[in-house]
Amino acid sequence: MRTHSRTATRRRRAVAAVVAIVIAAAGTVATALVIGQPASAQTLGAQTVGRGQVTKRAAVRGVGVAMYGRPASGLAWHSGFWTGGEMSTQRMAQAAAWIGHPFDFVTTYPAYGTWAELAGSDWAAGIFDGFPGRLSYGLPLLPANRRGHWSDVTSGAHDAVFRTIARQLVAHGRGDSVIRVGLEANGDWFPWAVTASTASQYKAAFRRVVTVMRAQAPNLTFWFDTSAGFGLPGQSGRLDALTALYPGDAYVDGVSMDHYDFYQLSATSALRWNLALTPTRGAGLADAVAFARAHGKGFAVPEWGTHGTQGPGDNPFFIQKMHDFFEANRDVLVFECYFNEPAPYIHNAIWGPVQMPHSSALYRRLF
Repeated sequence: MRTHSRTATRRRRAVAAVVAIVIAAAGTVATALVIGQPASAQTLGAQTVGRGQVTKRAAVRGVGVAMYGRPASGLAWHSGFWTGGEMSTQRMAQAAAWIGHPFDFVTTYPAYGTWAELAGSDWAAGIFDGFPGRLSYGLPLLPANRRGHWSDVTSGAHDAVFRTIARQLVAHGRGDSVIRVGLEANGDWFPWAVTASTASQYKAAFRRVVTVMRAQAPNLTFWFDTSAGFGLPGQSGRLDALTALYPGDAYVDGVSMDHYDFYQLSATSALRWNLALTPTRGAGLADAVAFARAHGKGFAVPEWGTHGTQGPGDNPFFIQKMHDFFEANRDVLVFECYFNEPAPYIHNAIWGPVQMPHSSALYRRLF
């Protein structure tokens, strides 16, 4: 899903709503977690009421609960959504009503045409005033007009921009947000795109930004985010997007990876799904979750979804497999957010409008 249209979409003002319906997990007791311990060893039965039905769900105190508390969604991890289209408070409230429970996270991105535009994107936090969950904030490392100019960040010349963003988040009661620093940096579609030869500059920029923002908002959590299957341009090994770009444990609170049902990651059979988990060109979800475990970090999938233009389209098999993957790794899975976008460049909406009816029905049942 790498197009200029997607970049434009990310500049839109996202919005979330105060959700009136809170679904309680009755009689559920949380257990302690040791990272890497099988989730089955920590599972208790829990009854969750949703859409007029009583279902069994596993209640597990995983890393997500340890980091961000019990999910209001009633899932064993925190679940979020990007509603797409012309985002509004009403749309997010309607999406929550459709799924039958509150969303734990909402996805947001600031504008980043210039340094001034990035610093002036206070709305990226403000439009979520009153939302009871957390922001998953995709933080650009460079603006569009300064592509590849890593010294802008590493020299400290624009520390004030990142300081301002941190203060904006705090001012809006969002000092506990997830910050996806330089999201999908291993791709070639953003101005902060990294190659093997610029990995050291990216890591230095990442560390500086985290240091600056932590000083203003110590409760922010910072995530090392990559794109599944793309690899790292100039790489010497399939896992270089993880191993060569990792900024270090002291600067990273969690490891995340975005995953879409497209190109070599398209999955319409068990064989294709297994290949998508460990793609030949670069690291995949299975690699990233193993990397997170090895570093004692939580794991997340901040963007995932079907793909209507560069993938098989309406694919409930993919929805099922993603859910299965989340369940299998729920001891370290902190959050996931479906990227729901009706725009022609991806055409994958499962709600408002429903472009993928079979995927939509299964998502609503599983999540």
